[in-house]
Amino acid sequence: MPRLMSGLILGEHVRPTAWLALAAGFIGVLCLFPDGLSGITLGYVIAFVAIVFGTFSMVLARYIGRYESNALAQVFYTNAAIFVAMAVALPFVWHPMQLADVGWVAAYAVLLSGARWLLVVALRLLAAYAVTPLMNLQFVWMVVLGAVFFDEYPAPGTYLGVGIVISSGLFLVWGQFTPVDQRKPQFGVTSQ
Repeated sequence: MPRLMSGLILGEHVRPTAWLALAAGFIGVLCLFPDGLSGITLGYVIAFVAIVFGTFSMVLARYIGRYESNALAQVFYTNAAIFVAMAVALPFVWHPMQLADVGWVAAYAVLLSGARWLLVVALRLLAAYAVTPLMNLQFVWMVVLGAVFFDEYPAPGTYLGVGIVISSGLFLVWGQFTPVDQRKPQFGVTSQ
C-alpha cells in the first residue's frame, strides 16, 4: 500500500527487491495475529482502514516535506487540529482524573509529538515505502512489552512474525543507502 501511494502521489520508483521486502513484512505482520487469520474480526477491519489513512497521512507528510523544511510546523498544526477536534468532544465524555493520570497523559503527549516529529524528518530523508514498514515495529514492541510487563508470552508463530518484520524493515532501510540505478529519477533528481 505505501508503494502504491508513493508511486501515485510522489512518483517514487521502488526496486523489485523492495517489493519482496514489503511482501515479506506483510507476511510477518500476518504471523503476529494471535489466533491466525481465522481470528480476524470487525476490529481488525477497522484497524486496516486506520492503516490506510495513516499511510496516506505519511505519504502526504513526505509530499509536504518537499516544500516545507520546518518539520516542527507539520507536527504543530497536526497536533493543534487534533486538540481542537478533541476539545469539542471533551465536554461530553469528561471524567475527573487523578494527578498521576494527568502526568501520564502529559508524558504521552510529549512522546507522541516527538515521535511524529521524528517520523516527519524520516519521511523527508527516506522514501515512504522504506519508512512505513518500520512503523510495523510497533507490533514488535507490543510483544516485548506484553512479555516484560504483563507476563504474556505469544505463540512461536508470533516470534517468527517479529523476526520477519524486523528483517524486512532493516532490508528496506539498508536499500536506501545502496546505489540506485542512475537512469531512473528519484524524488525529482535526474542523473548528471
